[in-house]
Amino acid sequence: MSNWTRGLTLLGACEEAIEWCKKYESLEDVWQVCERGDWMLWLAGRILGEPESDSRTLDDVRKAAYYAHYAAYHAADVAAANASYAANYAIRNSILKQCADIVRKEYPNAPKL
Repeated sequence: MSNWTRGLTLLGACEEAIEWCKKYESLEDVWQVCERGDWMLWLAGRILGEPESDSRTLDDVRKAAYYAHYAAYHAADVAAANASYAANYAIRNSILKQCADIVRKEYPNAPKL
């Protein structure tokens, strides 16, 4: 395991995320190419502190997470009702990529582990 991914393990990141991240030299590299907005929001939430703590406000991660989560799951629900499994998988990945783009817009730099 590279040194920087050990921090992900200590934070409780899922094995799938850790394995994927090992392909990159740094969290900053991962942050710039990640297409899993759910992973990015999870990490930002873990790093920035507990909800409503002094370390973050409603305008921070919780706001971005709310909109990204709502949009992703609403779109996925609609798509699931109207498309096949293969199409749903492609749509889900597209939505997660859009979520990742939203996270990068609000947080252009990776949080520090």
